Amino acid sequence: MKIKISIIIPIYNTSSLLKRCLDSILDQTFHDIEILMIDDGSTDNSKEICLHYQNNDSRFKYWHQPNSGASSARNNGIRRAQGTYILFLDSDDYFVPKTCEICYETAEKYNLDLLNFAYNYVKNGEATVNIPSFPKNKILGHEQILELLKKNTLHNKFLWFSWSYCFRTSFIKDNELLFDESVLLGNDSDFNIKCLFHTKHVYSINDVLYCYVYNPDSLTQTKYRKQLLERYVTQFNGRTKLYRKFNLTDKEYTTDISQNYIEHALLELIYNEKNNPNKGSLASYLKTLRQTEMFQFCSKNYSFSQNCTPKKKILTYLFTKNQTLLLSYILKYAA
Repeated sequence: MKIKISIIIPIYNTSSLLKRCLDSILDQTFHDIEILMIDDGSTDNSKEICLHYQNNDSRFKYWHQPNSGASSARNNGIRRAQGTYILFLDSDDYFVPKTCEICYETAEKYNLDLLNFAYNYVKNGEATVNIPSFPKNKILGHEQILELLKKNTLHNKFLWFSWSYCFRTSFIKDNELLFDESVLLGNDSDFNIKCLFHTKHVYSINDVLYCYVYNPDSLTQTKYRKQLLERYVTQFNGRTKLYRKFNLTDKEYTTDISQNYIEHALLELIYNEKNNPNKGSLASYLKTLRQTEMFQFCSKNYSFSQNCTPKKKILTYLFTKNQTLLLSYILKYAA
């Protein structure tokens, strides 16, 4: 059997959901695949589940590594991948039955390095369709991609998840496109940006091929996350470094980046600090945020995005104008 698609699954303590994930691969209508199950140091019975599938189907391949994070596990999978194309699948999510068939046939038809598709967000058994805002069913050239990266990347959803793409393996390996293991927050976006910068074209379809499941036990749902600011700074530094590398320093790019961190990261950091069991003065925290190089850059280059609500405009205006004391009062007494 010639392997046409490599499915890379980073696994860490998701034994309660893992069978559903792996069964969705068994249900695929397309069979010329390999499944690379990369166990990132799980302490539950994920290993036993993976070995069961490996023992019953030679397409399933299991590796264990010391706990190093999802990026490391995905990179491990990329290095081992033998298929013509790569798909990523998180172990608490699942594919629809025709995911591999549609990806392979579409990528082959248009000779694609990058194929983007829609997904379901599943919460409490209810699915909401999410369609990344690429123009659909047309090949977008490199210059068109760069234009799309100039605005509204916070909301357009084509940077958010690496599992919303099918990648040509040779494209990934020839350009040495790996996940940055130092980026512990938003590592999908970092990887997707690198791929979009390097590719000559991308194609996007409306087909819903992935089911992204709300998991209340995931790190992103934790009320308080330690070192969240440091992780955002690392993410920001990585993104701006990439943009400089490709000479994308025009005002439109810097404004878009600033909107990402002012309208999303800032509010998440404030919410996180409110849930800090050892929190101090909110005014002092806001002042500390405002003095970071990240938020100095963003405040200098920021303007409201088209999706910015009136309430958010007040908060972001006060923050960028360095009115952190007044902002702390508003946040303290806001409902």
